[in-house]
Amino acid sequence: MEEKLTIKQLFAILAAGLFSFCGVLIETATNITFPTLMNEFHISTSLVQWMTTGNLLMMGIMIPISSYLKRRFQTKKFDYVYDLSCPSYTLSNSSTSFRK
Repeated sequence: MEEKLTIKQLFAILAAGLFSFCGVLIETATNITFPTLMNEFHISTSLVQWMTTGNLLMMGIMIPISSYLKRRFQTKKFDYVYDLSCPSYTLSNSSTSFRK
């Protein structure tokens, strides 16, 4: 018996495909910037590779955990964390530009 896909299922499949493609695209773009990162920060190739590996490991950990956290906590609590983390992230990134 043939079952038809609902619109919601179709959008979920398309979103998964799109996000997978974006992930590959971002990883490729990161690998292309290796020489620039090495020159800008005066670091070796192995350190840049470890930074990329760490980024992928954190994504591999946070993606499954985010599903659990979404079910476990209310959205309003995440809004508070987001409201606090955005200014601190901006300040930390802007403060590194003052080093030179």
